[in-house]
Formats: sequence, C-alpha cells, structure tokens
Amino acid sequence: MLPIANNFKNNLSNRQFKKFATLLFKCILILTVFSSVFNFFSNYASNKNKSKLSFQRIAFINGHQGTSDDITYLSQQLKFKFSEFNSRLTGGYGQTLQKANELNKQKLGDFFCSSFDYIIIGDTIPDARFLLQRLVMDIDRPCGDGDTGNSFCSGGQCCSKFGWCGDTIAHCSIKNCLNGCNMNELEFNVSPKCGTKKIIFLVTNRFDFAIPDKREYFNLILKTKKYFPEKIHWISNNPYENKYLEAFKERKELKYEAFQFLLIRPFGHSTLPETEIFPLEDRLKPVLIHQEHTENFTKILDEHQINYKLLPKKYGGPTALNQFKCFITIPYQVSTMKLYENINNGVVMLIPSRKYLIELMNLKPPMFDFSMLPQNLQSAEDKIFNFIDYYNDDLKKFFFYFDSIEDLKNILKNEMVSQNFEKGQRFDYGNLNLMNFPKIKDFEKFEWKKSRLESLEKWKKVLES
Repeated sequence: MLPIANNFKNNLSNRQFKKFATLLFKCILILTVFSSVFNFFSNYASNKNKSKLSFQRIAFINGHQGTSDDITYLSQQLKFKFSEFNSRLTGGYGQTLQKANELNKQKLGDFFCSSFDYIIIGDTIPDARFLLQRLVMDIDRPCGDGDTGNSFCSGGQCCSKFGWCGDTIAHCSIKNCLNGCNMNELEFNVSPKCGTKKIIFLVTNRFDFAIPDKREYFNLILKTKKYFPEKIHWISNNPYENKYLEAFKERKELKYEAFQFLLIRPFGHSTLPETEIFPLEDRLKPVLIHQEHTENFTKILDEHQINYKLLPKKYGGPTALNQFKCFITIPYQVSTMKLYENINNGVVMLIPSRKYLIELMNLKPPMFDFSMLPQNLQSAEDKIFNFIDYYNDDLKKFFFYFDSIEDLKNILKNEMVSQNFEKGQRFDYGNLNLMNFPKIKDFEKFEWKKSRLESLEKWKKVLES
C-alpha cells in the first residue's frame, strides 16, 4: 500500500477509510463514464463532418503533373486523401500484353487490388493495362476465350485439362494443366479476387495511346466493361475522346454503344509556386513558350517584326503567363492541362482561327507538328473543330482568334479587336480592346468558377454513388 494511504489509515478509523475509498472509486467511475461519453460525441461529430471518401483507401496511378494537380484539388474539395504512384516507373508508353503479364507475375495487380478501395488512373490509360489484365483473371472463362484449339489464357492464368482458365491448383498443377502451368505446386500462390470497389479511368489523350496490339487491347477493355459494369468507370476531360471512339465503331473494331466516356472538365488547378515578377517592359509584350510546335512560329513573328517575350519550356506555369499582356499559342493537341490552368488563372490567350490553323497545317514543307490533332481536318467549317477544346463552343469565349499575321499585328497594336474573328468567337465586350486585358482576366476567372462547380458535382456522383 502507498505511504499516503497508510497515513490516511493511521489517522482515520477503518469505517472512515472505507467510506473515503468508496467515494473516491465513485468519483473515478463518474469521470471515466463522462470522459467516454464526451469522446463518443466528439468522434461522432468529427466523423459526421468527414466525407464518405475519407474512409476509403484511394490510389492514383499517373505520370503527368497537370492531372496530379487536378486530383489534388478534387481531394481537397471532397476531403479525401490518396496515394499517388508514378506510372512511368512501370515502363514507357503503350504497355503491351507481355509487359502487363510480367507486372502481374510480380504481383503488382494483386497489390493494388488488395490495398485500395478506389483506383484512379490519370493521363495515359494504357499505363494501367496490367490492372485490366488482373481483372480478367477473375473471370471464369474457357481457354482461348472460346476459340477452338486455343489453350492460351491471358493475364498469366493457366488452362486446365477441362478447357477453363484460372489460377488455382486445379488449373495450374502439372496433372491438371494444359498451358501456362506452374511446375511446383508448393510454390503456387492463388491470387484472391480483386477487392477494389471502383476503378476510374480518366482519359486525357486517347484511350489507346501508343498501344501496338490495338485489337487485343480493345477486346480486353470490352471484356472488363462487360463483366465489371459497376466497378469500372470511364471519364474524359474533353469531348474529342468520344468522337475518337466513333471511328472505331465505323470500322467495326469496337462496340461503341457499350463504351462511352463521361465528360468532366478539369479544374485548372496548379500547384506550381508563383513566379518572380518580370520587368514591366517584358510584361507589356505578348509571350510565347519555347516548344517544338511553336519554334517555327517565332520565325514568322520575327519576319513580320512582331516583338514578343519567349519563355523556356519550363516556364513556371500560369502565374508566369498571367503577368503578360497576352499569351500566343499554336494548338498541337485537342486539349492540354495547361489550357485549363490558363483559363483558371485569367491568362489572355490568342490562337489561330480555324481558317488560319488549316493554312498552317497545309504549309509545304511542314513547319509544325500537328500529329496529335485530328488528321482529317479539311476546312474551317469542319464540324470536328467543335470537339477540339481550343475551338469548342463551350470554351471559345475564353480565346481571341487571329485570321492571319496581319490580323495578329492589328490586335497587338492595341487597336480595336479584329472584326475578322469567326462569328460568335469573341468576347461580348462591345468596344473592348487588349488594353483592357485585366478585365478579361477577371471575366475568365468568374466564368470558369461555374465550370469548376459543375465538374465537382460530376466527380462527386462518380465517387460517392
């Protein structure tokens, strides 16, 4: 017994000591109960304020800074955390069937299936081909997918003597296996079914980018779409991706009706730090970025004695461009993440009109690399232009268009905005000119807020449904 207790016992009668001990016990019990109740309601209130997603284990497979910034913004708004994995570490673009199977033999698919509730794949979708192959392993199907005499099973599975694919001992042991057999039953590991609840593919630059064996890849996508309709979700950040799918439908390479993308625009969020302030004499000039697709355009500007500021390829992001009078760019993709970042930060953008872009595409010898644009563009009236974000009806209010170099010169002289813009493709500002570009920046930010809220609601439905 503690000395202090001995002192109490020496000074008090046994009856008094018992009364004191009982009272002390009751006080401790009451405090314990009160503390437990307080902690319960504190945790309840805390969990009530948390998003449903905060309880999910979420992975993001990605190899692009822009899409990483966008998902970061999404996680901040919907209050969830995620683990990001660099897809470039698994190899180059255009993951082949062989490479996907190698990764699954290394249990990469098993790792994601057992470690995460939600998996989001960003930027280049074929980087996650191993995950699609891993899902196929959960499908009970005949060897060769029904092709007589073909005992091959994809996804690293074995073909049993009864003609079925699987990864159990009944499929892969020496006595039961026809093809893809495991030679040592003691070393055989059975992969459990994929426990991931949702796999979300966020397409930004063609769902089959750099894939060499397209037909095998298409069959893989359709198969997973058929067997896992609730698990797999397809999203695109631009309208061209669905238009791109139509070409496969016409060639009967892909069943388009069963496979479409939900359009969700990016938020335009950038985590790049603000850049230093450029000298005033530079900020009064138009700015360009030194990239392969704009290098020849600077030569055209030099020939016409147009002054400009040229920034390096790593230019510092939208807060750098936002300092200048305007940003001149030549579209080389149907959509880019920095396009949305620029709109979100109020960067005034000048781009060739449809008519002038066609002229630039037809230059001989070619001066620009337009390989990532639709190759069937014929004229300024071509309807496919509306699927290119730089000319899309929903976004064209964020751009100024120039029909020629002379047109561009007139705009940069701070004269009235050229009347040669395509009908309806200009700001509705009456007598607005580029001297008022701070107002244009504010207009862009205000207008883009509405798009961000719409995108947030769409993402919420996909993730929380």
